[in-house]
Amino acid sequence: MDNLNRTYENYNYWIACSGGLDSVFAVRIFHQLKIPFGILHCNFNLRGQESNEDEQFVRALAREIGVPIRVKSFDVKDYKQNQNVNTQLAARQLRYSWFEELITKESVIVILGHHRDDQRETYLLQLLRGASVRGLACMPSFRDGFLRPFLKYSKENIRSLSIHNNWKWRDDSSNSSDKYARNDLRINLFPTLDKHDFNWSEIDNLISGYQVLLGYIESSKRKVDQEENTINISDWVTMPKFYQNEFLEDVAFGKNNIDLVHQVANSNKGAHALRNGIELWNEGVFLLFKKETSCDLLSEPVLMIIKVDKRDVDFGSRELYFDEDKIMGELYIRKWLSGDSFVPLGMHGRKKVSDFLKDKQVLSSSKSNALVVLDALGIVGIIGHTPAERVKISSRTKQIIKVHVEHR
Repeated sequence: MDNLNRTYENYNYWIACSGGLDSVFAVRIFHQLKIPFGILHCNFNLRGQESNEDEQFVRALAREIGVPIRVKSFDVKDYKQNQNVNTQLAARQLRYSWFEELITKESVIVILGHHRDDQRETYLLQLLRGASVRGLACMPSFRDGFLRPFLKYSKENIRSLSIHNNWKWRDDSSNSSDKYARNDLRINLFPTLDKHDFNWSEIDNLISGYQVLLGYIESSKRKVDQEENTINISDWVTMPKFYQNEFLEDVAFGKNNIDLVHQVANSNKGAHALRNGIELWNEGVFLLFKKETSCDLLSEPVLMIIKVDKRDVDFGSRELYFDEDKIMGELYIRKWLSGDSFVPLGMHGRKKVSDFLKDKQVLSSSKSNALVVLDALGIVGIIGHTPAERVKISSRTKQIIKVHVEHR
């Protein structure tokens, strides 16, 4: 390898090669086409000496054709125990995590050797799992740095061409076991379907159709904000279910919660629910999805009081300004309570805090956390909104205090 006098950075393509037929075929084809590439090999250490022999085979292949190779060893058993997942999922997560790291940090393209039979298996697996459009669209030829150039080729095409060229590969003994769902389909279901002249081309057409539909959904989706997302209730209830699934996944609420969203949408303003750390609020004409407000709820709100000069008063800010001489006793804050009332600035009659917040069109999701400032006689202001009439600043005011809240 040192004699190649090449560095990894010279290669934009890296082929994921297990040593099996499909990935060795990818390596051989790219080599024949004289496309510069490197090889990535994952040793999952699941089959003892057989796993090590796979690694040695791939290393030898890289030496033979003169390309660089990267090998990563994984402790799948430890990972699956810590993550509470099965062996196949653990290996998949570890493999893709490594590949995605390379794609992100080095801007490489990772070549995967999936073929048409893999695509058909994926479709049937997703169908059995009750997948949505994204699942039934199966594997794209290119997305997020992963390229699958052989999806139009059958397993038999690949095998025949490999045998014709006398290309050697390794057979994974675990592929003969039907304890895994994908193997079970391949070993037990597919031969039965073939025996009954199953029309596989219709499956291919369905996959193509779902990929077109998914592409349309992707192109028409609006940008999803990381903190808050809204959708008109009228739009939600008329949206096709597959659109609803995609939307709920995008906002991290979870696609399996469509019925819960319908329930909140059909309730009164202020109805809410929580799933996966995302709050859902009915805001009257629209639904609001926002990250759970754990920061402000878990931290302690601290009332900050500062004496200021009249020239420094900014009535356009969210701070409250009081005439200090009109304050009775010590100031303190708390969340507003049902039945709370006060006389807002510029008014003569009392008004319920709930009605004041409603008139100010404060969102239901924020209204519950609104804070009021009180002295010995009652409410003297609502943080971020208005002071009470009885503590307002006038031409006779001698000392002004500015009040706001910090969370610590």
